[in-house]
Amino acid sequence: TTVRQTVGTIANSCADTTGIAVASGTTVYYCLTIATTGTLDFVRHEVRAPQLGATFVYTPANPSADSQQITAQQVRDDYPPNRLEKEITASFSNRITVTSYTSDGIVAESGATAVAVVGSASAALTYTVGTVADTCATSNTVTVTTNGTAYYCIRLKNTGTLPFTHFTIDAPQLNLQTNFTRTLGVGETMVLTRSFNAQLAKVVTAGETNTITVDAYTTEGIRTRSQGTANVSVGSLVISVAKYARSTPEGCVTTSPLTIATSTQFYYCVVITNTGSAPIERFRIAEPAPTNIDFSFDYRLEAGQKITLTNTFLANTLQIGSYLGPFLTTTNINPSLTVTAFSANGTTVPGTSNFPINIFVPTNTPVPTLTPSLTWTPTLTPIPTTTPTVPPSPTPTNVVISALPSATSVLGLDTVSTPLAGPETATPPGFVPESPLQDSALATPTPTIDFFATEAASTAIAITAAAVTFAAQTAEADATQSVIALTQQAPPPATAAPLPTETPAPTVAPTETPPPAIGAGFPGGTVADAGGSFGGPRGQGTPGNTNGDYLSLVAATLATSTATLGWLWFLVGSIIFFAVAGMFAGLSFHQQERRRYRMVDDFVPTDAESELPFDEDLFGATDDFTTPWDNTATAEEAPHERWQPGNEATSSQNPDASDDDYWPASLP
Repeated sequence: TTVRQTVGTIANSCADTTGIAVASGTTVYYCLTIATTGTLDFVRHEVRAPQLGATFVYTPANPSADSQQITAQQVRDDYPPNRLEKEITASFSNRITVTSYTSDGIVAESGATAVAVVGSASAALTYTVGTVADTCATSNTVTVTTNGTAYYCIRLKNTGTLPFTHFTIDAPQLNLQTNFTRTLGVGETMVLTRSFNAQLAKVVTAGETNTITVDAYTTEGIRTRSQGTANVSVGSLVISVAKYARSTPEGCVTTSPLTIATSTQFYYCVVITNTGSAPIERFRIAEPAPTNIDFSFDYRLEAGQKITLTNTFLANTLQIGSYLGPFLTTTNINPSLTVTAFSANGTTVPGTSNFPINIFVPTNTPVPTLTPSLTWTPTLTPIPTTTPTVPPSPTPTNVVISALPSATSVLGLDTVSTPLAGPETATPPGFVPESPLQDSALATPTPTIDFFATEAASTAIAITAAAVTFAAQTAEADATQSVIALTQQAPPPATAAPLPTETPAPTVAPTETPPPAIGAGFPGGTVADAGGSFGGPRGQGTPGNTNGDYLSLVAATLATSTATLGWLWFLVGSIIFFAVAGMFAGLSFHQQERRRYRMVDDFVPTDAESELPFDEDLFGATDDFTTPWDNTATAEEAPHERWQPGNEATSSQNPDASDDDYWPASLP
């Protein structure tokens, strides 16, 4: 036979451990299990537990059974006063011996020990799985690619008050069953990875769930059991890549393409998304010329996560430097950037992206040569001059020339001004000059010289010459300034000669050709319409452009106003300065006079000076006088009594204000 003794805290059941750690004052209950290993049937069992003070004979109901169990509750009920229980206040080891008898008198003996201690024996198990060898992952689930390797990690922490010295591990899915001796003190943690046992790494071809059981034992044999699970699934490795270019170091500009000048630097921004179901552990970034990018880094990117690569992220987070710019190019480029993602077991997947970069080439458009905007050219037909032929004849006497018909000015003027010595006087509208010979009795008209036609012809010739000069001098000038120059170069109008008082009788009447309008060659038909002013009393033109005159007028006005304000400021400041200076000078003089007068009032003579004769001219002839400050006009001043010999304090009266000895004229 064999005997197994266990101890627990429940009276009517058998615990599964041979040792227990409890708090002080806890009652523990023992249980016996008697197993028959041979072919004999034992009909009687003598049980002895000297530490508990129990001795009794147990008769099994079925001797042929493979095992018999005796609980503490059963002993209490069937074999009083025996007890298989004890209150624990300190470490206690209980030894039970069982002697078994067959019906033929064959005897078999065996024994077992159980321990109860004051304290606690407990442990915390963390069972995780990942894709990095010899490290402990943070999760108990992982997705790997087909034929990828999953790495398991066991973390056991002693959370009790008793140290552990012996351990057993059972992980059936990993074909791992082992036991080992190691001391794990209170609060310590034990970490077991592939370096402890190669069975903690497994190549995965399909998803599975792994279980593990860890038993830890104290020196007294007290055991604590912990269990854990880890799940592995098979997934795919897929990524998406998006590359962007920008002219600034930060941010991602998604507008495509990027157009820059040849001297402008550009930077890359790369966005990588894990669109598969397996995690990514490592990346490599590469691009050919002109950027020549080639670098790699470790970074775990779980399924569904995204990473944005910029120079700032590379330098600050990954601490590998700035590989994404700045770059320069002199031609249009569209290189392909390749991102290679690596799984934990070395599986790779590539991803590519393009982003065109165009070079902006400025087009230099020739600036057209400026041509004068004034395209009209005055075309004036010379006016033939008719010279009347007058045969010689005796000078008639008492001949009155008939009234001349009213001439119409070819310039559209209704009045004629007669030049006189001195300022010109315009002829009032509606006034028609009368000839002193209008009462002549001659019936035959006397040919006359058309002074208006002559003047118009002279003016036209002068205008033609001025226009030619204008065209030669203003080929590259502004049209507006051209009109002003033309106006300034126009000659003054011709002055008509005085009307003759006597004219010889003509014998031949001249034939005259009507002259064309003076402004026939100008747009609009008149010289005035062409935008120019040709001077003279006959008409006033309108300048073509007066912006320059307005600016000159405004500048002159501002200059004059500034000068005027400056002089006003100078004059007013001078007046204020001299007024204030005079005021301070008057106050200073006033204070000096008052101080001098007080010095006389406050004078106190010495014994020698008191013997001097009294000067009535200075101090007055009366004993009754007052100081000038008794005057009501200066009542705010403090009164002072005047001193005179033999009378240091006397009543006084107001002195005569007209007396200069008592009241200086300089004081008010």
